[in-house]
Amino acid sequence: MSRVRGNLLANLFGNAWTALIMLLCTPFYTTIMGIEAFGLVGFFLTVNAIANSLGAGLANALNRELARLSALAGKGQEMRNLTRTLEVVYWLLAAASGLLVFLGAPLIGHHWVHAKALSADLITQAVMLLGLALGLQFPCAFYSGGLIGLQRQTLLAVVNIVMNSLRFLGAVGVLWWLSPTIQAFFLWQAGVSAAHALALALCVWRSLPPAERPAAVRRDVLGPLWRFVLGATGISLAALGLTQLDKVLLSHLLDLEAYGYYMLAYMAAIGLYVITGAVYTTFLPQFTQRVCLNEQQQLVEQYHLGSQIMAVLLVSTAAVAAVFSRELLFVWTGDPVKAEKAHLVLSLLLAGNALNGLVNLPYALQLAHGCTSIALVMNLAAMVLMIPLIVGMTMAFGPVGAAGVWVTLNVFYVLVGVGITHRRFLPGQSARWYVHGVLVPLAASAGVTLAARGIVPADLGRWAMLGCLAAVGLVCLSATTLAAPEVRRTLLLYLRRRTAARDAAG
Repeated sequence: MSRVRGNLLANLFGNAWTALIMLLCTPFYTTIMGIEAFGLVGFFLTVNAIANSLGAGLANALNRELARLSALAGKGQEMRNLTRTLEVVYWLLAAASGLLVFLGAPLIGHHWVHAKALSADLITQAVMLLGLALGLQFPCAFYSGGLIGLQRQTLLAVVNIVMNSLRFLGAVGVLWWLSPTIQAFFLWQAGVSAAHALALALCVWRSLPPAERPAAVRRDVLGPLWRFVLGATGISLAALGLTQLDKVLLSHLLDLEAYGYYMLAYMAAIGLYVITGAVYTTFLPQFTQRVCLNEQQQLVEQYHLGSQIMAVLLVSTAAVAAVFSRELLFVWTGDPVKAEKAHLVLSLLLAGNALNGLVNLPYALQLAHGCTSIALVMNLAAMVLMIPLIVGMTMAFGPVGAAGVWVTLNVFYVLVGVGITHRRFLPGQSARWYVHGVLVPLAASAGVTLAARGIVPADLGRWAMLGCLAAVGLVCLSATTLAAPEVRRTLLLYLRRRTAARDAAG
């Protein structure tokens, strides 16, 4: 349990730090470069998500296999050969992805993206540099998966904190003192991405157990993994179509200014992924090891504890942010116009992201069992149903319509996908998960935030509003924690042990 606690805290702190500096730097980016150039930054995030989906199967395979093999003795050589083989394949994918974007830059600059202030030639140059940054940043996800599987998540958090601070804060310095252009932004991203990938690669190789021979590329390593790799890649690509299609369509259907406002809301909403990523990466290797060792009862208890931790942190945060979305955007940007234009989209994206986060641990349960078929079929079915709806709602209602479809999609996953997962891997656990992992935390958070909505004055200044939102968030988190039985029990047990240890020492 101490390892789980340590990994969770490291992941939360590392992800929160990255999200915080992103949030702090975004207003500087929009002010220095302009909202149209920031729209290209949003386009970069979308393209990067597409590339990561292409490599997700390999990253997940490395994560799962290193977690499984690290629970067994004498597997150092196998772990090193596995890492080297998948590493070579991943770098080839990185090079291909970056080159594809680079070669497609003229098409994107002249025919896909529509701008008022930026010329097509300037956009083309920026997209070329975007391709370079993409190819260098792409391998970071692979090495991060390796460190997660090895349960070196504190080390991963430290590296990410340092490199992402350099990435985002350094970009502000480059834009402020050297060149306030989108080209300078992407050149800086490329340089930091190269350093980040190198640092993570060194950490992975130094964390692997020793072996008698140097690591080698082995074709036989891929044989047992190809089904899992293809399945995980298919899941990610299908999910990509569902999660990124709104941004891809809007980048073409809206002018770059309107798209920039949508991406502003999107940047605020992805703060929830701080929580989702931290909890998911903490419990996935734990689930994998429990499955490998056939410890079913421990798996059940860890699963419900992780699910309730996810719900407590996600639902309480999303509830406050969604109910006070206009105020949150005003506190963040200091601009009431931006807050007014983006707050409805933000509320919907927050609701969808929270629901999406809740299904992450059921998905981790599938991967721990080596199963990719459930999520793949679900994602493909959802894509068939949702793509026409996304197109229609986007054309009819603009950004708000696209965000509403994201909520609908994730309601479908919670109601259908989670039940299928439980029936296959944890029969009889659905009622416990839905009641204590969804309904009770949601009721507690809704009660606090709706009461606060009627109390908090709407005309407070920027920093007074920040204090009020922080207070509401703390009350909401406390109420939701007390409402979740596994989280409450674990905290009480931890406090009793600390008290007993202090009394014994005294």
